[in-house]
Amino acid sequence: MTEMVLKVRKKGITILPKRLREAAGVHEGSEVKAKVLPSGILLRPLVNDPVGMLEALPTERKEPSVVSVRKIRRKIDRQVRG
Repeated sequence: MTEMVLKVRKKGITILPKRLREAAGVHEGSEVKAKVLPSGILLRPLVNDPVGMLEALPTERKEPSVVSVRKIRRKIDRQVRG
């Protein structure tokens, strides 16, 4: 998991470093969903096109395994419900 300390600037502006944006699949023009939790604020990409998001994910293998596809599908299901 990629984790970094970010500084909140004037008017609440925070810059998400490239490494975090790439790891989360956030690009210029992307929308993120913010949720207040007891432990802080959770930011996550707004998923409008889960299939497109899956196609854009970097893979180390030429073909994803059944287990990998199931993990990704569970993750998308959790995001859609939450």
